[in-house]
Amino acid sequence: MAHISGKEFSQVGKSEMIKTTIQDLLPKVMKKMMVSITLGCCLVLFLLGLVCVTQAGIYWIHLIDHFCGGWGILIAAMLELVGIIWIYGGNRFIEDIEMMIGAKRWIFWLWWRACWFVITPILLIVQDLQVYLETLRGEDHLTHRLSNSKGSYNQSLG
Repeated sequence: MAHISGKEFSQVGKSEMIKTTIQDLLPKVMKKMMVSITLGCCLVLFLLGLVCVTQAGIYWIHLIDHFCGGWGILIAAMLELVGIIWIYGGNRFIEDIEMMIGAKRWIFWLWWRACWFVITPILLIVQDLQVYLETLRGEDHLTHRLSNSKGSYNQSLG
């Protein structure tokens, strides 16, 4: 569900995830040292992010995107969709959500059913095929755009 809100990409979401994990594993330690663990977590994430704002930052971002944002995320999304909707059951999942937020009309769930059963699987399959075909062709659009824009910028200076 964090994927829907986009919170897993922010420092707040990451630090809360780390704090919650520590709290689940070591509740006594977390009670005593919550502030210092939060500050330490934020400091480590800040230092890891500094690499991305140096002159070589775009290359680091490209490297991270290439190795962390490719097949792994697409496969995880497909497995999450298959696991929740088809193995656990879409209707059972809707019943669980209704138990938490209260009963809703059928028209409310029509959009979500369409997304979970039709739209998202089609988009994920299309995205998988696109990434696979680009990988086979050896295309790397970001590197070409970066080199072209850097060359144009250098040419305008000289």
